[in-house]
Amino acid sequence: MITEKEIEQAYEELIKKQHDYNGMSEGATEAKKHYETLMVQSLILLDVDGKKLNQGKNPTEREAIAQELYPAQYQEYLLLDEGLRYSKYALDIARIKVEELRLKMRLMEVLKGETDQG
Repeated sequence: MITEKEIEQAYEELIKKQHDYNGMSEGATEAKKHYETLMVQSLILLDVDGKKLNQGKNPTEREAIAQELYPAQYQEYLLLDEGLRYSKYALDIARIKVEELRLKMRLMEVLKGETDQG
């Protein structure tokens, strides 16, 4: 039997995970914007620490040069992006648990209806 407390806990967990995901998403977006802004500013410069971002033959090479020039900002972006993926996973698990409770409750209703009719 599913209790009211189980239902409340599942929804509270879902709300918490949604809130966590939203916060992590904002942080990751800001870190990415900051890193990309640094890259664009560097493209404008003729020379930064002896390396020219505009010398990169393709976006991958330019990205590699930018990672060398801005390692702290790149690491911040990577960490927040990883946190965002984990947060999304946790949110998905919470959604699955809520859906599981819904299905169990529906099954209980169906089985109760069959026993009431029988």
